[in-house]
Amino acid sequence: ERFIGDLNPEAELLEASSPVIANRRPLTNRIGLWRPEDSPERMESATGTMFGPASILHGCSSEVRKSLLPALEQQTVCVRPETEHMEALKAFYVQHIHPILPCIDLDLYHRSASDSSVRIAMEQAMCLLAAPDPAIRHHLRIAERTYKAPDFIQAILSALRLSLELAIVPDITTVIRLLTVMSLMAFGQRNLELTSGFFSKAVHLGYTIGVHQPRDTERDQKVADLFCLLWSVDRMHAAFHGRPILMHESDMAKDPMQCAQHCSPGFRTLVFIATLLNSVISLYRPNVEVTEISDSHFPSFEEALALCESSQLCPRMITTLELFYHAVATLSVRIPSHIDSRHLGTRNTRQTASVLQIVSMMDVDAVDSVTLLPIVPYAVSLALSAAVRDMRHSSVATKQERARQQVDKCCKILRRLGQSYWSASFTAEMAVKIL
Repeated sequence: ERFIGDLNPEAELLEASSPVIANRRPLTNRIGLWRPEDSPERMESATGTMFGPASILHGCSSEVRKSLLPALEQQTVCVRPETEHMEALKAFYVQHIHPILPCIDLDLYHRSASDSSVRIAMEQAMCLLAAPDPAIRHHLRIAERTYKAPDFIQAILSALRLSLELAIVPDITTVIRLLTVMSLMAFGQRNLELTSGFFSKAVHLGYTIGVHQPRDTERDQKVADLFCLLWSVDRMHAAFHGRPILMHESDMAKDPMQCAQHCSPGFRTLVFIATLLNSVISLYRPNVEVTEISDSHFPSFEEALALCESSQLCPRMITTLELFYHAVATLSVRIPSHIDSRHLGTRNTRQTASVLQIVSMMDVDAVDSVTLLPIVPYAVSLALSAAVRDMRHSSVATKQERARQQVDKCCKILRRLGQSYWSASFTAEMAVKIL
């Protein structure tokens, strides 16, 4: 279904011409309606819509189609590990990633045929999310070749990107989820614009299907889960890249925490931390005089776990979520550039404690005890930047030395994370130059 807001004249015309659509409108807060769309034909193979109306190759002659089809298949649906390695990557995703960041609709995955474009694209997305972890590096194989994590990610990302351009994935909610994964895993400094482009398109498609509006009870939870995913990742991207958010609260008819009540405890906790991040982002907007979030509005991590009923999660998931929490806590005190940090007194106590926690949790030997989502190198990079600031601005020699040791520890951690994330290596190199 497509959501049509009341600003669009089509909404009034549809309501007048279709009593069925009119009767589905909510009685209050009427800001639009849904128009049923024709369901895409069932895919018989992964290349079934490669030349369809939505594809960039639509309109090509039959001769061009015959010549291009083998090459396109080779560059899209064939770019994935063999069954043995795919099963290992999928198992890792299901066990360690999906409970806290459910980017894949596993119900739809299991219902899809093994050769369908939807299932193949979902498997490629699972590969992207699992690839950074050292534990499964020997499974990063495509066509009998073993890849390093960055090269594997780039190969899968390129295949998925081409698949979406060719419109061979007919399900729009799957496309939204794929674009979200791609935005998180786009690799390399030159791909920063791709990152924002992928996610902007995901949000745009989300608005197209009315992900930000309540729906009937039968369908609402699936859409609510997707809304929570987009909303949370939007806040992550705003923090990771210093960009404005795309999903503004004034335009949302849903509350993310209410929508997350029926989600898994791990994902519910991630959404809760994202709501804290949403408050923190307000400190970094133009013309804002407030420089910190008060303790009364910033619960502890233990309180967050209790509120989300997630205290029984496995240690690996709790550690990953705690790193995200401490990254947000580090940001929750903003030190304006024109203020000497020596005069801040105890205002940044929360920030200091979180920096110490990040460094302690991410000891070089502890990298294997977390799930290497993008929030992990980001948290360590924040700890590094805070230590660099202390090193530069403190007038106490002992504090400067402690800060220098913190910087050195963070650089070692980031170098190891750099085997999976370019941003980690890049940040470490910058810090080494400062040292």
